[in-house]
Amino acid sequence: MTVIDRDVVEETTQKQIIEPPLVEPQWQMPAPLLIRWLTIERALYGLLLLVAFGIRFFALSQQPLNALEAANVWPAWLVALAVHAPDPPIPTSPLLYTFHTLLFWVAGGGDALARAIPALFGVGVVWLFWYWRGWLGRTTAMLATLLLAIDPWLTAFSRLADGAMLSVFFGLLTLIGLTRLYTLTPDDERRGRWRNVVAVSAGLLLVSGAQAWSFLLVIGLFVGLFGRATAEEEGAPRLANRFGFSRSMLIVFVAAAVLGATSWLVRPEGLGLISTSLTVWFRQLLGGDFRYPLTWPFLRLLIDQPLLLIFGLLGLGELWLSRRLARTEEVAMPTRRWPLFLTLWFGLGLLMALLPGRNPFCLWMIGLPLLLAAAHLGSVILHQYRPDFAWREVSLVVLMLLVLLISTVFWAIAFISQRQIDTTLARTTLTVFGLALLLVIAFAFWSERRQTRFIIGSFVGAGLLILTIANSWQLNQRFEVAHPQGFFAEYTHPDLRRLVIDLATLSAQRNGDPDEAPLQVQMAGRPDPVLGWYLRNMRRLTWVLAPGVTNDQAPPLVLTLATQADASDLLTNYMGSRYDLHVQWLPPALFDAAAKKASAAKVYWPQQLRPFLRWAIYREVTPLPPAAPVVLWVPARSQ
Repeated sequence: MTVIDRDVVEETTQKQIIEPPLVEPQWQMPAPLLIRWLTIERALYGLLLLVAFGIRFFALSQQPLNALEAANVWPAWLVALAVHAPDPPIPTSPLLYTFHTLLFWVAGGGDALARAIPALFGVGVVWLFWYWRGWLGRTTAMLATLLLAIDPWLTAFSRLADGAMLSVFFGLLTLIGLTRLYTLTPDDERRGRWRNVVAVSAGLLLVSGAQAWSFLLVIGLFVGLFGRATAEEEGAPRLANRFGFSRSMLIVFVAAAVLGATSWLVRPEGLGLISTSLTVWFRQLLGGDFRYPLTWPFLRLLIDQPLLLIFGLLGLGELWLSRRLARTEEVAMPTRRWPLFLTLWFGLGLLMALLPGRNPFCLWMIGLPLLLAAAHLGSVILHQYRPDFAWREVSLVVLMLLVLLISTVFWAIAFISQRQIDTTLARTTLTVFGLALLLVIAFAFWSERRQTRFIIGSFVGAGLLILTIANSWQLNQRFEVAHPQGFFAEYTHPDLRRLVIDLATLSAQRNGDPDEAPLQVQMAGRPDPVLGWYLRNMRRLTWVLAPGVTNDQAPPLVLTLATQADASDLLTNYMGSRYDLHVQWLPPALFDAAAKKASAAKVYWPQQLRPFLRWAIYREVTPLPPAAPVVLWVPARSQ
């Protein structure tokens, strides 16, 4: 029997009812919370976003708008400022047309403003992969984000006043949303949010431009592959239930497309641009204004994207051979269907590159699946790391290999700089490069397999990454007439800006206002969008099929499209000045047709191979690409 001491119970009860002393609440700084939120992973993603922002916005207006960009931008400026022009071009992106009309109405025009919207969406593409970490794996998503930030092609499309980057952004957002719906359980409260994201992004994708139809094929391919159950997923739900497709999603999809195309129902004519984008897409597949040669897409892949060419193809092979991504990190994707999806996506891009209407917009269809595969291979290589590697010996091997490769580069540059073949330089270059290969083979036999994969893979990957950064800089941040990129078949000569400055100076001298001089611009059937965009501030501009003046007006300034014009058709006292306008150039122009018939190496080297190598390395060509000029005719004296 237990005896209870009442004094002890009473004392304990009193202690329990004693209230703790009041403590004055202290204001706590949010710094500790910020430190807990700012992990290393978030910091790295933020750094990559800053890098992507800098690459895409640096010197954004350095290169003049080409004809494709001006055809999208000039009509929006005309509508925003209520200016009339005869038969202006039809924009190909209803959504970009909506953004441009609003932006120009608020802030006016400018090359940087015209390209700012695609550049912002280009930065947004880099941010999207944060939400794909659970599907790809954290390391793979981080490496893919790094490759996206510096990718030469995606950076070029981000700096282009076209709807291509809008299509890539909303297409990837729709794809990411579908993967989240695939992995979330039916009772997860986040499914409703992601269903709305998929519906809105798919609707905006539909009205984003001609490239939306290519991404719709990719999304249809994903739904077809991942929507049906496999043998190991016995009892899995049907397609509609797996992704949660419903009638409400269809309503949201239609509403997003209509509102995005019509500027929130302000401009209903934007709905007609959807069919225009489809027509442009078919023309890009089956034939266009310029015929890019069959080797052009593969040449761009070799010159601009050696990392994707090597690591992407090897990554696809590794995905097919391993089929077990969990050995590197936990992922939510079905490991049997993902490599099939990437392979079919890559094959679809190759098909578009082989069709007669091949053009630069087929490149992102090739590059994106290779980028995802390359990021996977990089993740596999990084997971080969072990702290117990023999780092002292490895560092010596890496140092020797670096010295040999740098020597190879110097000898190769010396060899290419020679106008005639120098056999001594050629043998020296091959010898030094052969020593580097022998060192790699000896290291592979000496070291264990895992260490070899990590060291060689990391070394080659770092070298190709540096080369990709250099190629991205050359393609996007360097614009000189003597260094054509050959990415688009036509670009605008910077001499056009000199024409605009001269017109403003003449107008200020003769009319007291830089935009007040009467100006006639000759058009070949319809106005040139490049001239329309850069001469948009001239208030007395008129478009004519043939220049001329009447007796009741002051002699106008006249801009003709011909290289030479008959001054007697204008006035006897007119003087002309020539300005370059459009330049058409592609890499096959480097190869002389006469040199192809010559079999002697002394002829083949200086006329074909050496010019091509100098363009591939330095983007240098001689002679300069020919340009289509315009002639500005000015009265000799004011009347």
